[in-house]
Amino acid sequence: MLAQSYLPNARAAFGVLAECRFPQMQRVKLRARYVIAMLRSTPLVILTCSLIMTSCQEPPMIWTGDAISPDRGWEATAETYQEGGPGTAACWTTVTLRRLDGTINKGKPYEVLTLDCDGGAMRAYKLDPRNASAQRNFALRWTDTKHLLVTYSGETGVQLQVVKLADVTIDLEPAI
Repeated sequence: MLAQSYLPNARAAFGVLAECRFPQMQRVKLRARYVIAMLRSTPLVILTCSLIMTSCQEPPMIWTGDAISPDRGWEATAETYQEGGPGTAACWTTVTLRRLDGTINKGKPYEVLTLDCDGGAMRAYKLDPRNASAQRNFALRWTDTKHLLVTYSGETGVQLQVVKLADVTIDLEPAI
């Protein structure tokens, strides 16, 4: 008898609900605890969702330039992106080729070159012509209708290089 009367008090002392004579009261207590737990965790859920939503954006483009082939069949576009954050800062330039009549890749641009930037941007995270300094001595130039010449500063790291797309040859040369 002593053990039976002691057991419910021990459960209550350790945070476990003791058996109650009125089962409806026990359910009310459980619902109240559930509601309080949900209200306490709501700010954490909102903060987590906000961080996830803001981190899934494209990095800002800070410079762009393009060149159209002499026969107006191809468009080469260079875009410089800058990304920042604790331990994740980066700057890179991509070159894409696009067939203007839409016969290759359904008219969508095809990435043919990716270079690391070797300099800082004049206006961080803003699309501005002055940010061309982030990629020093960078130029796109068509030498003829089937030959694209890309020049860049010599210390830049090349991450991706496609040497030929369809009938266009892409040459990469360090600037002097």
